[in-house]
Amino acid sequence: MKITFFFIIFIVLLSSFAIGEEIKIYDTEYVSGETVQAELVYPNLDVSKLSLLDSNKNKVTVGFISTLINDANYISFNLPVSLIEGNYTLQFKEKKLINGTVTDVIIEKSFNVVQGDNSFSINPGFIKLNSQETSLKIKLQHSKGLPIEITISDNDDAINLIRNSITLNPGESKFLFADYVFQDIIENSKIILSFDSRNYEIPLLKQVETIEEPEVNMTEEIIDEEVVKNETVEEDFSGALVILNEDAKNLKDSITQDITIEGSVRLMNVYSSPLHNIRFEVDENLQEIVILNISSFEIFEPEVTYVQYIWINKNKNVKPGEYKGNINILSDEGATQTIILDLVFEAEEKVEQGLNITEYRPMNISINFSELREDTKEDKSKSLTIAIILIIIVLGLLGLLAYRLRPVKGVKKLSSYLKELKK
Repeated sequence: MKITFFFIIFIVLLSSFAIGEEIKIYDTEYVSGETVQAELVYPNLDVSKLSLLDSNKNKVTVGFISTLINDANYISFNLPVSLIEGNYTLQFKEKKLINGTVTDVIIEKSFNVVQGDNSFSINPGFIKLNSQETSLKIKLQHSKGLPIEITISDNDDAINLIRNSITLNPGESKFLFADYVFQDIIENSKIILSFDSRNYEIPLLKQVETIEEPEVNMTEEIIDEEVVKNETVEEDFSGALVILNEDAKNLKDSITQDITIEGSVRLMNVYSSPLHNIRFEVDENLQEIVILNISSFEIFEPEVTYVQYIWINKNKNVKPGEYKGNINILSDEGATQTIILDLVFEAEEKVEQGLNITEYRPMNISINFSELREDTKEDKSKSLTIAIILIIIVLGLLGLLAYRLRPVKGVKKLSSYLKELKK
């Protein structure tokens, strides 16, 4: 029994351990809203196995970007602006079959999030140089706080910076450009961004050409392995955009062509990472009736609400008919949302010179003109009788009024008459 017990304990201990590889994090302290840069040498890294954990081992939602260069995985992600201070752990965890035993491979590294009033993020966190190109660009995005003055420098004569400083205002993003000579780039080449007392060091990496076949360890097998290409892999952002006012998601109505529909759509980025190049694309058949306040904007920060104003038939010149289609909202990361329109515009009623003229689509209507003429004669007879009665009533009223207003002669009393005779 004792042998069996110790054997079980031994198997359990073997089934979960941290292997020799380590995660290198480029700094030990970060401010919320900044970009964390990390490096991990691990074959066939599946980015979906990466997690950011708080001190209570709860997952924090971030968007990981991983680029494989020279057998190393260069990982970057933006910390949420709302992230509180504390200790956080970047963890890679997956199951592998090692020497016939299913094992939990756990590789992790901790860092601290500290107090900071100002911060900005970078994209990319690592630059993979292309031998066919001579220039690069880095996107700088203000995350929080006051305007930030950034000093730009490098450690390589093969790099030519276009500018040596840049200012980021709240909510603003700008691109930093530089030229380089690929063959002259040194091994540890980097661009350095400095502000306040903090630095970003962005490595410039060259892919080493090799013809050697990769070594295959026949005793190891990835469990539930997915094909991982040597390119940037991003988190699934398809659900990042949410329309807050549900009534705006599906607009169905039947109105006249002289009516304008207008209102706003409140959109939120519910993910912890910014979304870029937000576009509002209107289906071609709706473009003549739909007007948007803005067709695109550059960056959508996490947990921020954006209001898009929409006018439908603003000029009141739409042709009668049925209009169906979508307004699609997209981002470079793959976030999507859709506003569905199903509208019917009917001809408006116009009043011209006292006649009620209505423009309708042709309809199959048959009219019995003989019945129409008889109805017309009967209506005229009734109208004549009513007119005679009204004239009699008016004449009677006028006679009564004249009688009441007639002049009345005075009547003398007998005493007055006798007095007049004596005179």
